[in-house]
Amino acid sequence: MPAPLSVDLRRRVLDAARSATAPVVAARFGVSVSTVHRLRHLDRIQGSVEPRPHGGGHTPLVTDDDRPLFDGYLAENPSMPHATIARRFEADTGRAISRQTVQRMLGLWRVTRKKSP
Repeated sequence: MPAPLSVDLRRRVLDAARSATAPVVAARFGVSVSTVHRLRHLDRIQGSVEPRPHGGGHTPLVTDDDRPLFDGYLAENPSMPHATIARRFEADTGRAISRQTVQRMLGLWRVTRKKSP
């Protein structure tokens, strides 16, 4: 997702939109016509053209505080499959995770391992 337009550009677009049509303003500033309409709407509803705060996102199931658990599992058995780590993690913490989550977190933490044959 691209970054929001700067407040300065938003104000200039809104000022120009007061004396010209939306398509003309959009072409002049290199934004879409719908952006001009949205900025007019924001100004009308909020009284400003400040970008809205980020909506948030999902809270992670596994955090950096959980890393010692993973390190302990892998110290026990470096060849432990991801699915087994996920089951042990759920048994220890009560939080269910998938083997893909285990793989993603190990990659994020740059934990590499050599599986035994």
